[in-house]
Amino acid sequence: MGNNASGGENKYPKLLLLGMNGVGQTTILYRLMNNQEKVTPTIQFNAEDVKIGRKRFTVWDLGGHYSPTQGMWSHHFPDTKGVIYVIDTSDHEDYSMEENRKQVWRILEDENLKDSPLLIFLN
Repeated sequence: MGNNASGGENKYPKLLLLGMNGVGQTTILYRLMNNQEKVTPTIQFNAEDVKIGRKRFTVWDLGGHYSPTQGMWSHHFPDTKGVIYVIDTSDHEDYSMEENRKQVWRILEDENLKDSPLLIFLN
């Protein structure tokens, strides 16, 4: 389970881990890896090969909604086999819920993701 951030072609099916800033995407990624290291916020992205059951995936944690990488999300959409969108259920601000709604619709409407399942992870 090594870092796959080399920019090369994915060796395993690609999953995207998306969500607004600070909702726990990176923590979820490292928990999937059974890694208990202290998690630091993602500045740009993390790409890790993860084994779930008998399957392996390359999971791309693209950083939070307010990070500079948010505008780059769509560049990672081609060849994606699934999307995990994380929502912080303790954030009850109307603005946050509206932003989550906009981002989820953006994902659902993107032509590159039309055949990719979407999991909404309530954290």
